[in-house]
Amino acid sequence: MFCGICIERGPYPLVHVASMSPPLAAITGCDPATHGRESLVVTALSTDDLWTLLEVRAAATPDLVLAMDADGGELRARAWKTRAERVAAALHARGVRAGTVVSWQLPNRFDSFVLTSALSRLGAVQNPLVPILRQREVGFICRQTGASMLIVPSTFRSFDHAAMAAAVAADTPLDVLVADQLPELDADDLPPYDVEGSRQDPVRWLFYTSGTTADPKGARHPDRSFVAAARGFEDALAVTADDRVMFVAPITHVGGIALLTSSLRIGFCNVLIETFAVPAAIDWLRAAGTTLIGMGTPLFTAYLAHQRAHPELAPLFPLARAFISGGAPTPPALHHEMK
Repeated sequence: MFCGICIERGPYPLVHVASMSPPLAAITGCDPATHGRESLVVTALSTDDLWTLLEVRAAATPDLVLAMDADGGELRARAWKTRAERVAAALHARGVRAGTVVSWQLPNRFDSFVLTSALSRLGAVQNPLVPILRQREVGFICRQTGASMLIVPSTFRSFDHAAMAAAVAADTPLDVLVADQLPELDADDLPPYDVEGSRQDPVRWLFYTSGTTADPKGARHPDRSFVAAARGFEDALAVTADDRVMFVAPITHVGGIALLTSSLRIGFCNVLIETFAVPAAIDWLRAAGTTLIGMGTPLFTAYLAHQRAHPELAPLFPLARAFISGGAPTPPALHHEMK
């Protein structure tokens, strides 16, 4: 979650995000030419159900860009919902139902946003796996959760995830879906969304530690865990639909799902980074006009080194108003250097 994450905020001290304020806003009315960020009308949005949140967002601001990548791609609210329903139909045809445990391990791509929403539409129990997990950890987690399906890319960062998934399935009965492109079917045959069932059964997520020193440890979460985390983030930084937020933490991490939830609530645009590498990632963040940048000490030191090597670029991120830190200590000296 975002709770406990430190934030560099202009000239101010570190802020620890722990607030649980009421929901801030959903944005209605949009102009596609400006990504829906002109003449905005703010209305309250209060739902702890992530599928309903996407439905409301798509109805309120169908053309609002909620994510963009360095290849020039965009994910708009209505297109996100439409694709999620079609992917849900395909997964339903493969046997995914409410309560089915689905483990999935995809990088920060539009398809990952669509997949997690498709699984929410079906009422599945999601088990997102961070990309660094390998056969030992993934096999253990799939066995412990009783996962019925494992969804992976064919390869990512030169690792053969498809082969790993096949090896896991050899020991654990699983339907393996290698999804470099998500399957889609006509959504007309989807069963109605069981909103009451979603609210009555709180466990919708199973998140695990990395298991680097022992077997991975899991935690169960309802949708409202991520709504609560999103509220803390939004309150601490007064996040608005005008923000462009760096999305570099794995979407399969609790922080990734919390950020996705916040973007649906508020309407800001996620600036996707699949793999962080200098200078490409820095060039993309600058070009995208990113306002909230992360994510932790290793990246901050990379930013500082690049700034020093290229003084003509100062300030490196002209529109940045906060640097979000987590996952590693932030030494006081680094805090002052970042300011």
